Amino acid sequence: MKDIIDDIIRPFFSIIVPCYNSKPERIKELLDSIIKAGCIDDTEIIISDDRSTDKKYLEIVEEYKEKFYNFIVSEVPDINEEGIELIHCPGNTRENGVKNASGKWITFIDHDDLLEKDALIKVKDAIEKNNEKYFVCGNFYQIDPYTNDKKEEMIHTSNWMHAKFYNLDNLWKAYDFHFKTNLFGNEDIAISSKMHCVWSRLNKNLNSKYDNIPTLWIEDFLYIWRSWNDSTSNVMYNGKNYMEKFFNNYMNATIDVYIDDYNNLKDSSQLGTYEIDFHKMMHADVILYMYFYLQSFKFNHNDDYDLNIAFSIKKHIKNFYKRFNSNSIDLYNFIDNYHGRGKWYNDVRDSVEHGVGPFIEIDSFFDFISK
Repeated sequence: MKDIIDDIIRPFFSIIVPCYNSKPERIKELLDSIIKAGCIDDTEIIISDDRSTDKKYLEIVEEYKEKFYNFIVSEVPDINEEGIELIHCPGNTRENGVKNASGKWITFIDHDDLLEKDALIKVKDAIEKNNEKYFVCGNFYQIDPYTNDKKEEMIHTSNWMHAKFYNLDNLWKAYDFHFKTNLFGNEDIAISSKMHCVWSRLNKNLNSKYDNIPTLWIEDFLYIWRSWNDSTSNVMYNGKNYMEKFFNNYMNATIDVYIDDYNNLKDSSQLGTYEIDFHKMMHADVILYMYFYLQSFKFNHNDDYDLNIAFSIKKHIKNFYKRFNSNSIDLYNFIDNYHGRGKWYNDVRDSVEHGVGPFIEIDSFFDFISK
């Protein structure tokens, strides 16, 4: 009886807002947008503060605490439960937020972004109408916050955490989701990589193809990503872009997640043909992304790039051959033909170029995976 009562009185949403030295005016704009998104009597706000040195924004937070079902401010500890010293990074901050969440559904909103009007009402209605138990994804768009001009629309994107809603019990806890500790960047990609592994399990239970995504898509735009000039992702690092500076984080957030999942399946004797096919596809996809990112680094720096990146990619390629009893010809043909001749290759190239800008390949893909 207690469990039934607890489930009835718990909030429907837990909104986790990671903060570090946040600007008071941006926090106010965010909280105002959440109010306009609806469901404030059924929403818990969790401010996860990453040990800010400037906490003036919390004066704004105090003004809003009584407006929601529940409002929590929690500071990231210096050391986690495993005794690991925590650095300042977005994954640690989000993980701390999840630990404080009690809502049925959790979502993450950056401290300088916004929700669209009635966004939470639309999500709750869709969940209840469709009896959704796992995952909900809406559309979002990027704006220039200085002019409010729309820069880009993101429709049916699975890799970002914007406009994503995760069921806390059936998905996040049931499949043991965690943000990787001390991962400075690409923490959202690590969760997306984990999601792909979970999707493969759910699809197998549904007798569906392993690369379909069992998602409740909401066609409305729910989230406004404000691309501030002073945000981390827009800052250049000694002449390098964000992806190049934190490329090791990208590998840790993608292929390392798939390797861990593959090994766990193998150790638990759950690695069948279905699982091997899924992992071969995901490993190959990451290798293709890594190849194109490396080509962009080479092109933009006239070969003055971090050689360790190339060595790490080559190591993963060799491990791919060993893991899947494969070779360079097999990998090339697999990628070239899987989604229609050349489509997979071109789609990934377009995606990378969209993120890092135009480039020309220095090495051919076949030569690169054959050396």
